[in-house]
Amino acid sequence: MRRTRSEAACLILSAVALVVALLPSLVIAQATPEGSPVVDGGPRFILRPADDVDGSYFTLEAKPGSSHTLKVVLANADNESLKLNTYVADAFTLVNGGFGVREADDPKEGTATWITYEAGTVSLEPGKGIERELTVKVPDGTAPGQYIAGVVLQTAEPIKISGSSLFSQIIRKSIAVFITVPGETSADFTLGTPDIQTEGGLSRLVVPVVNDGDVVVKPAGTLALTDAQGKEIFNQQVAMGSVYAGMETTLEVPLPLTLPDGDYQIALDLSDKATSTTAKLAETSVTLAREGQSQAPVAITKASVTPMPSADNVQFAAVAVTITNNAAPVNGAMVVLNVARDGKPVEDFTLANAVTLQQGETQVEQRYLPAEGWTAGEWSFTLTLESVDPQTGAKTTILTQPIDQTISIAGR
Repeated sequence: MRRTRSEAACLILSAVALVVALLPSLVIAQATPEGSPVVDGGPRFILRPADDVDGSYFTLEAKPGSSHTLKVVLANADNESLKLNTYVADAFTLVNGGFGVREADDPKEGTATWITYEAGTVSLEPGKGIERELTVKVPDGTAPGQYIAGVVLQTAEPIKISGSSLFSQIIRKSIAVFITVPGETSADFTLGTPDIQTEGGLSRLVVPVVNDGDVVVKPAGTLALTDAQGKEIFNQQVAMGSVYAGMETTLEVPLPLTLPDGDYQIALDLSDKATSTTAKLAETSVTLAREGQSQAPVAITKASVTPMPSADNVQFAAVAVTITNNAAPVNGAMVVLNVARDGKPVEDFTLANAVTLQQGETQVEQRYLPAEGWTAGEWSFTLTLESVDPQTGAKTTILTQPIDQTISIAGR
């Protein structure tokens, strides 16, 4: 899917904390129609419908062939003169949903072509404002449904970022012009082929989302990821913002930094509460393959279970594990010994809890004694490495790995 420069700018903004050092300028864009962003520092200005003191977006019900006049307020809330640019442009759906507006010089191809507006640069003195009219003419023959464009007010020149001589930003505010053409409508959305994308060492699951209907949807639901052995890596709730009628975007979910390369299965079940529409992906394969990285981010490089004091007289098992971390430190790691006898699960025994895996090797040594003692049979062991979110307690499985050694207990 080709993205315009304005869409790319909003994608960059969503990851600004990671890539700000690479950008000569930033465009701060509004994520939803319900309000403009709050910017710490920089010029203060106002963009809102003239008849709505709350500053919400325009809503208009209009029949095909009808013409309507709306008024917007442009005002300077700063203590110095401001030079600002204003324009109308087509809207698009942001990554993970939400309201975005294209750049002033992007071609107008959609709802923006219905709107007549005096674009250009305005100079406003402190505490002063002006009103501008928007004339909306809905084309004859327009099908029932919801349509959207945007009005933008932004700084005419980039503003220098405090403390930096290299970077600057354009401060932007935008509001939606949300038009409903009455009549029978239908809601529908579909999910495309998922992919795992890696950039700058960070991986994310990317799923195309297409609104095939003529009304807005806000998909939300559950996402589960399992590894090639069927082990669930994580299961979490996901919720998108508005995906506008006839538009497409992507659902993008960050993956754990420590997730090893390999094949995975995803199950994604989304629904829109307002319209009761649903879309699912079941047992869909994706592959994580980091370019130029031959080593797994985190690996268990050594593991042993040694019967003590001897194989003929087992009192306990000495478990030794070496974990090698080739990535960033992992906080809240937990090492679990999964124990089975004759192929049947016995218990999960925690070897280490709340461990920080620094880069390099971390060694874990622990004694293991079954809660109900050793009984006759073939005892086998698997290691599970998890990370635990300290805020929510949610666990993410990093990897599972069988231990080659077993312990055989003869009948007693």
